[in-house]
Amino acid sequence: MTDDVSLDAALDPLVLALDIGSTATRGGVHDGSGRRIRGLQHKVPHAFTVAPDGASVIDPEQVTAEVEQVLDVRGLPQRRGGEGGPDALFRGMVEGVALTYARVADELRPAAPQVVEVAASGRVSNDQPEWLQVLADVLGRPVTHVTRRRATQRGTALLALDVLAPDVDRAPRTTGVTYEPNPAHAAYYADRRARFADAYDTLAGAQARSSVPAV
Repeated sequence: MTDDVSLDAALDPLVLALDIGSTATRGGVHDGSGRRIRGLQHKVPHAFTVAPDGASVIDPEQVTAEVEQVLDVRGLPQRRGGEGGPDALFRGMVEGVALTYARVADELRPAAPQVVEVAASGRVSNDQPEWLQVLADVLGRPVTHVTRRRATQRGTALLALDVLAPDVDRAPRTTGVTYEPNPAHAAYYADRRARFADAYDTLAGAQARSSVPAV
């Protein structure tokens, strides 16, 4: 099997992979077998500057603009018979993030089988809380939006307080909406999770094979 393939011969599902590296932002579409699709690779060169303390610095707005260039594949879904446009692309990216979280949740489930609710915090959840409905649908569990800023810092403090002040009542967390999973979406996301797992394992296997030195 070759390392790349034409779009017409590509196997579903198609995966758009992004790589923000030290010399460029790159993106490319891969098919279900992990092969690159010819003509759907793009690279935007850039260079980091070095701060006085030696840290590498790049303007985040520049990186965002570069990613927008790489993501300019709006004609792809129509060529494969699906819905196109930026809304479909954004939806696919959100679902991809949620499916990745679901994979992590599956790995953690044996260690915490009693979990019945997921709490979500952070900048993206505060700016775009509606995406938590997708996460709830994918996980099949309620997802509560924790609106408190710096929730990770508070979590670190709570772990320390379990030892330092176990008898002191904790202040309640600040929360917003709790998103309940929609049963009507269960079958759709079960299929998506299975396809995502197949694509992930295929790409991970291809990456592992490509990293083995030739003898």
